[in-house]
Order: sequence, then C-alpha cells, then structure tokens
Amino acid sequence: MTGGDRRFRAVSRAVHTRTPRGGVVLDPVSKAYFTLNATGEALWKALEASASEGELVSVLCREFEVDEEQARGDVARWLEELTLAELVQPDARG
Repeated sequence: MTGGDRRFRAVSRAVHTRTPRGGVVLDPVSKAYFTLNATGEALWKALEASASEGELVSVLCREFEVDEEQARGDVARWLEELTLAELVQPDARG
C-alpha cells in the first residue's frame, strides 16, 4: 500500500464545531485544541467518514485549486500534526 492509500479517520471522542471561518476540534481527554481554517475544515469533514491521503489531496486540489505536489505536502504535515495530537488515527478498516 502506498502512502497515498493509507486511510485515516477522526477519533470518535473529538468534538468538532464549525465556525464562520472554518472550525475547531477539541479532544476532551487530552485537552488538545485546534482551530481549522477553510482547508482544514474541508479535510476534517472528509476524515469524519474516513479518507485516504490521496482522497484528502484531491479535496484540496478540487476545492481550493492547489497543485498536487503542494497538496500532498500540506496533507502529510496536517495528518502528522493531528495524529500526534491523537485527534486523527489510521483507519484499521481501510
């Protein structure tokens, strides 16, 4: 399986709320708190149902007119940051 095929999902305990400029995500256990801009909000929405890295890249390219190389780097960094905060995890189902 290539890196673009790995699937991730938002952890079930994460509390998410949309805001006019994006959203916020809170882990009530660890108290990790992230604000999401419009791109982060679009990625989070995809992760609520489980998404592969490649699918997340497609979201950025399609909805925000980002070139694929830039989107891949942005998605990888975003997933790493939220995985370390335990707000996102690999999806064992996928």
